[in-house]
Amino acid sequence: VVWAKIAALDLEEQRARIETRASELLARTVRIEGPLTLSGTLYPRFSIANVSIANPAWATSADFLVVKHFEVAISVLSLLRGEVVLTDVELNGATLHLQRGEEGATTWRFEREAKPKSTKELQLSIVDLHAKDVSIIYYPADRPPVATRIDELNASLEQDEPVELQL
Repeated sequence: VVWAKIAALDLEEQRARIETRASELLARTVRIEGPLTLSGTLYPRFSIANVSIANPAWATSADFLVVKHFEVAISVLSLLRGEVVLTDVELNGATLHLQRGEEGATTWRFEREAKPKSTKELQLSIVDLHAKDVSIIYYPADRPPVATRIDELNASLEQDEPVELQL
């Protein structure tokens, strides 16, 4: 049943709804300017391009995160057990802007909606994470910005397992 619903879903028709809900969850403006696709298999693949998440108004950079291409495959069977297992995560061409503001404010803290206390915490595992062409720029209050770049990163972030990283 879940697979049939996923296979029939047209994400392009849901673009405005996805942007609105993501913006509400993050309490920041989320823009999706590229294509949205979903392929329904035992491990459905969700793909999104040219997406950005806004920074707070006080930040130097207008965007917190800009991503050229993001793709994720999820295990449907794990969802039935209340777990989220991302079997493959691909991130290509991302820029992350981090900044500390006055009185301890940071661009990486989101004022999200409060979740109901009865909500069960989902277990998240990422079997394979591949990131290419990632830039991280930090804007300290007392000196010029500091930038770093990750040409390629491979990682595994599975529940109750050691984190594996390859740079």
